[in-house]
Amino acid sequence: MKMHFISYNALVNHSSYKLLIVADCRVNEDFIDALSNRINLQADLMYIDTSRDTKTPVLLRHFSYLALAFNAILKAKAYKVILFWQQFIGLYYSFISILLIKRTPAFFMPFIFKSRKGALGTIYKALIKLALQNNVIKGVICHSSVELKYLRKLFFRNKDKIHFILYGQSLDYENHRNNASNISMEKPYFFSGGTSNRDYIALITVAEEMNFPFVIACTRRDIGGIKITRNVKVYHDAYGKKFDALLKESLAVILIFIDPNISSGQIVLLKAMQMRKPIIITYSAGSADYVDERCAFLVGHNNPHQLRKVLEYVISNPQEAERRAINAYMRYKQEFTVGQFALRVADLIAKNLKEE
Repeated sequence: MKMHFISYNALVNHSSYKLLIVADCRVNEDFIDALSNRINLQADLMYIDTSRDTKTPVLLRHFSYLALAFNAILKAKAYKVILFWQQFIGLYYSFISILLIKRTPAFFMPFIFKSRKGALGTIYKALIKLALQNNVIKGVICHSSVELKYLRKLFFRNKDKIHFILYGQSLDYENHRNNASNISMEKPYFFSGGTSNRDYIALITVAEEMNFPFVIACTRRDIGGIKITRNVKVYHDAYGKKFDALLKESLAVILIFIDPNISSGQIVLLKAMQMRKPIIITYSAGSADYVDERCAFLVGHNNPHQLRKVLEYVISNPQEAERRAINAYMRYKQEFTVGQFALRVADLIAKNLKEE
């Protein structure tokens, strides 16, 4: 897999030190420009594209993460700070840098911890603790308030390193109708997509009771063993532009979660907000950071009866659905653009550098 290195000439004062961003994809240039200008450091980006649309196997992804971490160590002397766009790259960097005397401080995001059972789960948690204890890691970022509370309780010895920053999504300027030309599903339809923490069993159970089309974009593992009804079309190859096209062409977007205490779905949620799509979402402390009843339809956890009622309401009340979609779009523009996200991350990094 090819490693890419890009230098960005932001309008910053000359400095002998720079910012290095290490990622598993090509990071949005608007994010990089806003971040580097805010902290007044020229930025470089190093990445290997292992995003889902590349269909990279898990072991190969982690090999690329390790290679990126090792290369970050080799290049670190030229940088004042490193931002890891993928947590495992940051964790590997922390482990490798334990052997070094002089090290470049680093941050990583998003910080996500899923508890695992048995001896492997105990070892995994211990390794996360070890990585956080390393002084080279100055901060880790999660994207919901409920996750912040959970992570700080779980890793209480390093709770001051764990921070909550609202996520941001770049504006979508593309006309997705060309990418939607091969959608074989009857329109209009409800759309649900994504992988982590999605309750597709509950969604398909409700879909079976309704005479209305549904489209789901997910991996085979997400929906394995679930009987798919005639009115549900599942795409296992919908990544990038195709995923966005499926979302854009839908009547509304549904995000139903297995565990409301786990932060998930922010990327799909923000895509729906900026594409002005009505949103039906499980109510939780995590979703409340981004939407409320003025801009989304909130449903209780594990409440299929309420979910069906809300979906029927959206079908029969298009004006109210459109009103909330417009409110969601306005909130997105006010709080959740990629530039605003970059400024929040930059302020956290700048505060830490100032304290050093």
